[in-house]
Amino acid sequence: MSKKPQYVSIPNKAFAFETDYYLENDELLVYYHVCCCVSARNPLLTLINVDMLSELITFQDNNTARKKKRIRDAVVNLHEKGYFSLSTKEEKIKNSTLLNIHLFHDKTPLFELKVRSGSWNYKGYTQIYDEEFNRVSTPEEFKVLIYTKLRSFENLKEDKCKYAISFFEWASVLKVTHATAVKIINQCVENKIIIKHSGEYYLTTLGKVRQDTNKYELKTETEFEDSEHEVETQAPDDDIYVKEYHKSTEQSTHGWFYKKSNYRLTPNDMVVYFTTECNVLKKHAEKRIRAVSKSSKGKAAMDNLMNEARIMMDHTAKRIEYSFESGPPEEYVYVKRKRKRADDISDLLD
Repeated sequence: MSKKPQYVSIPNKAFAFETDYYLENDELLVYYHVCCCVSARNPLLTLINVDMLSELITFQDNNTARKKKRIRDAVVNLHEKGYFSLSTKEEKIKNSTLLNIHLFHDKTPLFELKVRSGSWNYKGYTQIYDEEFNRVSTPEEFKVLIYTKLRSFENLKEDKCKYAISFFEWASVLKVTHATAVKIINQCVENKIIIKHSGEYYLTTLGKVRQDTNKYELKTETEFEDSEHEVETQAPDDDIYVKEYHKSTEQSTHGWFYKKSNYRLTPNDMVVYFTTECNVLKKHAEKRIRAVSKSSKGKAAMDNLMNEARIMMDHTAKRIEYSFESGPPEEYVYVKRKRKRADDISDLLD
């Protein structure tokens, strides 16, 4: 008889960053482990203490006393935020104090009451299985895994991976700066916790290259191996990128600094080369083009990519010129404004 997969239901409002429901890293880890330790007789009751939780939870902190204090604080905060009901026989919680923690089922307000943060609503829950938790090594990776699963709608095949997550949204739900959010997401992609589907490039009315928002999804280790050739892995690591990567100011996603010999440049890469204002990228790209063009086959490939890139740019420019020849109609303005709110990330890339 096969063992039924175990999971924990994480309330989605844990990511409601503008509300008191938002869970910090310590609180999320403690909540997960408390749920994992429920009683066999009562799946909504956990009997545990700080000492036991300290053995279960891995923090990037070698100081045992400080670690246990963080756990105590997290337990109290979770009780005050309404994630569970806590009771003890002692007035002051010690590391050995028996904690009677009563969890809530998924039909209670914790899960069903909708809250709003920024432009997003949060309600319901996301099921996190043991196998998924075992893939992460940091609290940040755990949050990214949960939020990716939340936003990928993987239980609905027709909607799977249609939701795009901007770095503004990542920075909001992780409560970090934009630069830190980029670093965390790239690390999660490199560690095969999530898969990134890079957004398509397009030109603005000013002729600047912009990129649609990226989409993300979770996959099993087997699926990662099967789809590695389809997915562009991007991570700021010296084993993957050439040294110029760290000196570049270009924010658009491209493959010019990718070190792997089997990476093939795309027309989008050429568009970035033609339009970039970063001299580091421009010089490196020209060096690569010269090297590849030494052979007749390589030169033909580079010429073909350049022609495709020019066609893409020319087509976009003509479409924009045609659209505004006699002034944009009202309905066109509405669509473009709606698209900017939902997808455009130009403010983040400037």
